[in-house]
Amino acid sequence: MPVDVLDARILRLLLQQPRTSVREYARILGVARGTLQARLDRMERDGVITTAGPRVSPAALGHPVLAFVRIEVTQGHLDGIGTELAVVPEIIEAFSITGGGDLLARVVARDNAHLEDIIQRLIRLPGVVRTRTEIALRERVAERVLPLVEAVERTAERLRAGERPQAEQPEAGERSGDGERSADDPGAASGSGPRSGDDGEHGAGESARDQGADQGAEQGADHAADAATNRDAGAGGGTGAAVPSPSPAPGIPPSQAPCAQSGRHGTAPHGPGAQRAAR
Repeated sequence: MPVDVLDARILRLLLQQPRTSVREYARILGVARGTLQARLDRMERDGVITTAGPRVSPAALGHPVLAFVRIEVTQGHLDGIGTELAVVPEIIEAFSITGGGDLLARVVARDNAHLEDIIQRLIRLPGVVRTRTEIALRERVAERVLPLVEAVERTAERLRAGERPQAEQPEAGERSGDGERSADDPGAASGSGPRSGDDGEHGAGESARDQGADQGAEQGADHAADAATNRDAGAGGGTGAAVPSPSPAPGIPPSQAPCAQSGRHGTAPHGPGAQRAAR
């Protein structure tokens, strides 16, 4: 689109209030004067604003007759005829067209006789084959651009309003938070849980590994407790230092040998606890 919403509003003010100053335009639109001037300069460079002069009425200048003249020319003379039309002051504008004729000229005249003189002048131009004249009776729609500018402004506003919600909408399947999935995922409602048979087998394997880890942790805790008990028993001997196990004297049964931890003679303990202590 050649213009945006602000450009369209500036053009609308120019058409509605052509004699207002740039400072007043900026105040009405609520923008800086420099911003407004920059927009005007850009639209002039782009050809959106083609003229800043006043509109002049040909009828008020003594030329109330308006006619549209279709001109048919020979091949190869279109550009030359266009140059000749620019010399005639009563031709307001001219276009090359399709359909009947090759050129369409907008002509003003003082009266019908004056119009006939203009047409005869056109016929005498080299390359003109024939002309056909249509006289305007009454103006039904005056030349205007303001409705078009307003339509462009409404279109620009709808486009801008429609782009914001679309940019703010998240993509499908994207949600905020951890563990959330799209609605197509069967496990999205609970946030966890198996979604297929493979996931169920995977969960069962993880459970078995967790049980094994718990059992290993319990055994490690038992060994640590037994070791702590033995250390406490050794500390109760008085010095707190570990006493090396003496070799049994000759003739003394092993069961009567002194205990390594307590330093006293007695029967060596038996059972799982003693085996764990020995380890």
